[in-house]
Amino acid sequence: MRREKSLLSRQISSFRKSIMLLGGLSLLLGTAMISQAGLITDIIDLIFVQKVSFSSILALLGILLMVMAIRAALSYGNGRIGLNMAARAKTSLRGEVLRKLFRDSLTASLSRQSGEKVSLALDSVDEVDGYFSQYMPRMVESAIIPIMILVVVFTQHAPSGWIMLMTAPFIPLFMVLVGLQTRTKSEEKFAELARFSGIFLDSLQGLVTLKLYGRVKRQQEQIERSSLGFRDATMGILRVAFTNAFMLELIVMLGIGLVSLELALRLLVFKTMDFKTAFFILLLVPEFYNLLKNMGTAFHSGRTSMGAARQVEAMLTSEGAPGVAEQIEASEGDQASEGLALATALLLPLDGVTCRSNMMDRWDSGSK
Repeated sequence: MRREKSLLSRQISSFRKSIMLLGGLSLLLGTAMISQAGLITDIIDLIFVQKVSFSSILALLGILLMVMAIRAALSYGNGRIGLNMAARAKTSLRGEVLRKLFRDSLTASLSRQSGEKVSLALDSVDEVDGYFSQYMPRMVESAIIPIMILVVVFTQHAPSGWIMLMTAPFIPLFMVLVGLQTRTKSEEKFAELARFSGIFLDSLQGLVTLKLYGRVKRQQEQIERSSLGFRDATMGILRVAFTNAFMLELIVMLGIGLVSLELALRLLVFKTMDFKTAFFILLLVPEFYNLLKNMGTAFHSGRTSMGAARQVEAMLTSEGAPGVAEQIEASEGDQASEGLALATALLLPLDGVTCRSNMMDRWDSGSK
């Protein structure tokens, strides 16, 4: 967990302005959601309860359309900010991976398969996209908008607010339980992907040698075992994802059902609530739970991205012998002393050696 934070936090620290902008847009988005629910409630109440003419609500319809357009624009803005952060983070991480590969010596480079390094630089880095494009925007929205909705519901009808407040924690609790499995499964998946990529690419590069020594059948079986391992790891991720989606839908359905049942009893049986208040709360309740459900889905993507980041950081923090870049960065004094020692060690005596060129010119080193 600490490695994931240390790697991703280096990227997040450069996105502080973007995160603050996400918070401001989320605040405006929550205001637009509540305003939209209030306008729809007013329009329905005027038409079906107060029986006013349709022409008298045209102004409200115009305002409602404007609020809906603003809400769509704010949602689009949050998405664009997330995509921008993801693109910048992937560029930075891929640059770190390439610099690491360039710094490593030839011995350290040969310790990993070529396909594994390509998989880390491409697939694993690409998987970090979900952390910034989905997880971060949804987490910021879920930290602001549900609180705004809860405050509004409590001011309208406190019992409904208490029901929402008691059922909402089940979603984060389940997210934590599923997230632990998701991280483990995602790490297994990327390990199998790196292994499969390495075996497959090395097989392609050495195909002529494999045919020459009659090892094609054996290598084919090894590729098949590796591909089946990657398939099983991917299916494990999908099983967790489907379980996560099912449980989130179940919790959301139960939460909305409990609030709806309580409102129906007070409105129809006990008659202690008016239609306008009940309808307004019913419009806000799905928004509240949908935000939490989206946070749960984004949390699953975020944990998958954390597993990929863990694989990338394991490669970045692995120790290797000094490579080309580190030799270039060495001091001139060290280079001079090392070069002199190397040149002295590589001196070979040439006395008594005769060399002949194509022009039949003769040079006898012994005569010098």
